[in-house]
Amino acid sequence: SDGSMAATVVRSASGFRGSTGGGARERAEAGRARVPAQSLAGRNLDRLSKTMGTVGSPGCPQGRKVAQLAKRSFQRKALTTGSVYCSAAAGDGESVAEPPKYCVVNFYHLVDVADEKAELEAHEAFLGEAKLDVKGRVFISEHGVNAQLSGPEADAVRYAEWIKSRPNFSDLCYRVFPSPGHAFPKLVLRNKALVSLLREMDDLPVTKPDQRAEKVSPQRWRAMLEEASSEKGQPGDGDGRLKPLLIDVRNDYEWDTGHFQGAERPNEYNFIETPVGQDVYGGLGDVEKERPIMMYCTGGIRCDIYSTVMRRQGFKNLYTLEGGIQNYLREEGPDHWKGSLYVFDSRMAVPPHLDSTREDGSLSAVAPCAICGGTAEAPHLNCDNVDCNKLFLACEKCKPKYSGCCCKECTNAPRLLRPIKKDGYYAKLHTYSETDDELKRQREDREALEEKIRRKKAAKAA
Repeated sequence: SDGSMAATVVRSASGFRGSTGGGARERAEAGRARVPAQSLAGRNLDRLSKTMGTVGSPGCPQGRKVAQLAKRSFQRKALTTGSVYCSAAAGDGESVAEPPKYCVVNFYHLVDVADEKAELEAHEAFLGEAKLDVKGRVFISEHGVNAQLSGPEADAVRYAEWIKSRPNFSDLCYRVFPSPGHAFPKLVLRNKALVSLLREMDDLPVTKPDQRAEKVSPQRWRAMLEEASSEKGQPGDGDGRLKPLLIDVRNDYEWDTGHFQGAERPNEYNFIETPVGQDVYGGLGDVEKERPIMMYCTGGIRCDIYSTVMRRQGFKNLYTLEGGIQNYLREEGPDHWKGSLYVFDSRMAVPPHLDSTREDGSLSAVAPCAICGGTAEAPHLNCDNVDCNKLFLACEKCKPKYSGCCCKECTNAPRLLRPIKKDGYYAKLHTYSETDDELKRQREDREALEEKIRRKKAAKAA
């Protein structure tokens, strides 16, 4: 999972929350969006039952209507709570099948792809023929594949297994995590740099294992964490041992949700901002090149790729966590971990046990409430001021204080709310670009960057 891949999720989808404004129609729709989904069907069911006096048998028209509403109510409850539903009431005496179990599947594989366009077409052909119910992001490039998917477990796993059957992808490793429903609004399958850093540095030797950091198991990582937090092995001690240095190769807001104990907060909002020159990782110039460097991220790809940058700067003992934070929490539990885990999908945060279908109450966060300074809850919110769109954490008491905004000043902004889509997701921010000078500037900056990359590739080809 890569911070750059989630730009549209974090900054454009505004946390996937329901809108409360716009015109009268939008306010009405938003009002319905704020009501728990299962209660709408439940109210209709209660209303129909009272009108009929008694619930009709499954075979009669009224009974079928009640059965449909009951099924819909259970379905929505299952998607929001992770509960398993089963209804015996169905038309013509038929039983209602148990719904599929949904999951999120994450994987990446760094390998040379001779023809990335042909590889993309193969994926499109398979998905078109198999008709799988999968949504998410799948990026294919000359460096391999990077994917985050959601869907019924059978469909998501089938797609991952198909990719493993492709030439050069047999070593692909994927991980499956429970989800209450789809975690993405649609499927995005395209040729694109696997992470944002590779848009500008496509010559990094990321497909060569000997140029990347050494991967260590969660068990060994735990032992290294204990060594890094101990008082022994300080640089310059008589025993000659160098204490491992732990760095978080994610974005600052991810660290705010949760991180390993001892890791300092990153300075970057987006992975592409991570320094790649002599000031690698914003200040390791004075660190001994022989010192062990422990690098971690959500799923592992950012560490793998950034380790090639560290190699170029002369660091020799580089270690990355195999499978990333997700794999560690699954194998070792929350020891040495603080808070929850930020994820780049509609859930935005998951508990340390990684099962988002369980109702465990609120999700803990490490950073304080941005409004009162108290204990905050995950996941992040996006400021309802379209021109701000700031990601911030808040406590339960402060979340409604400024009507979804991050501060009092933003409540007076001219455009506070976004039109809600029929599927419950916000419209993307670029839809406002014609009237928003700031977003217009961002678009121009993005186009300039893309032009710079095109020219660089053209010069390289020449």
